Amino acid sequence: MNSFLSKKIDKEIPNMPDGFSAAQMKDRMVDKMKTLRYLENTTTIGSYLSRHSKLITIVDDRNKRTYWRTEHEN
Repeated sequence: MNSFLSKKIDKEIPNMPDGFSAAQMKDRMVDKMKTLRYLENTTTIGSYLSRHSKLITIVDDRNKRTYWRTEHEN
């Protein structure tokens, strides 16, 4: 993943609802970014999110991954 997109994702994580998916993050990036030049696919975004230190990855019985924040910003 490129550093431009990873910085954008890091800024957007606090604004996402708990239990969001990589597809929801990609949709948010499409809405926020002015260009799709740096946008990756959902697999790459999910891989980045699963390695993120402020998120917990939950896999349900249908193998759908959701991401939950470990720290809430107040």
